[in-house]
Amino acid sequence: MEESLGKVRMVLGILNMFKEAFEERREKLHMYYEPGQEVREWDFSSTMVFARLDTFLKRLEMVEDLLATSLDLMKLEKIEFSGIKGKTLGQQVLDMYEEFQEAYKVFSERTYDCLDLTNTDFEQDAFGFQQKVEDMDRRLGTIFIQAFDDASNLDHAFKLLDMFGSLLERPVVAADAAGKYSVLISVFSRALDHARLIYSRHIQAELKLGSPLCTRTCRRWLERCAGRRSCERESSCLDSAGGRRVIEKYEEMIQLLDRYQEKLYADWSQTVSEKSQYNLTQPLIRRDPETKLITVTFDPQLVSVLRELSYLSGSRLGAIPPTAAEIYSSKESYRQLAANLELMVNRYNKVLKTVLEVEYPLIQEQLWDINLKLKKAEETLNWKMEGELALC
Repeated sequence: MEESLGKVRMVLGILNMFKEAFEERREKLHMYYEPGQEVREWDFSSTMVFARLDTFLKRLEMVEDLLATSLDLMKLEKIEFSGIKGKTLGQQVLDMYEEFQEAYKVFSERTYDCLDLTNTDFEQDAFGFQQKVEDMDRRLGTIFIQAFDDASNLDHAFKLLDMFGSLLERPVVAADAAGKYSVLISVFSRALDHARLIYSRHIQAELKLGSPLCTRTCRRWLERCAGRRSCERESSCLDSAGGRRVIEKYEEMIQLLDRYQEKLYADWSQTVSEKSQYNLTQPLIRRDPETKLITVTFDPQLVSVLRELSYLSGSRLGAIPPTAAEIYSSKESYRQLAANLELMVNRYNKVLKTVLEVEYPLIQEQLWDINLKLKKAEETLNWKMEGELALC
């Protein structure tokens, strides 16, 4: 169906361009005569030339409209609703899809040539099909309104618009949906105001406490706004004065978050290498002098760096500092080493916690040998050395 529609539109374009070329030559006819030569104007009516072609073009346009409408209604099969009324509305749409299939089947059962101008059966079938489609459009508009009213939040409302897609451009459906666009604009505007308020509060908290807003939080805001923006591009819901103001507010918010994220990245780049190098030079394990229990010393700052680098590797904020990039390239080695050390530490600590006083002499010599080996991990081996894997 889609391929056929493309071919029909291509032919329509070629034939209409031919008619335009004819009119253009008619207007510039004098350019094809020698200077002083009498110009014989084409003073006959265009219909004398294009009577049959115009009839053929009308038939082609009828076929185009039929195919375009059918492509739109094919989308009914994939429409699903959430919310309280979701199941009921979904069944209504599914019933409409089956009605459409039944109505469209008429054309596949016919044996006539739809481009035969002497055959009027196609026009009658197309007229009957169009009447059924108009009834479906009216019902579809009602379903859209009910689904929109049932949407629990702004994201669901935009997903609904995205799901309906080109169906909202159908005149009857568009007329019903138009009344909901002002509601959507108002809710979208309030959501952006709320995002701006949250941002301002975080900035104030940063000034007082010195704790910056996490870049991942910025990213989530950007993705949420970008998701709404992508839906907005696919519909005309914001094509109004109020909608344009919301778009401007959206752009301002995106720029604000972009600048803040760039600032965070610049500050992070200046300190990440020094802090990471220091933490990588720490011993693999640390022993509590009182309890004698041991812990793995893979610093939370390193975990945070790996998490941030995972995000930054797919962003466009700028080049990752060489030291940080080197750490990220060895992330799997660090993960395996830390996991093996944690397993060893847990087993060692379990022995110290559960051994009875009368049992201790039996394992004292073995513990002494183990502690002697662990002494390297406590004093000399660190996260930058190659030989630490042998310990595990």
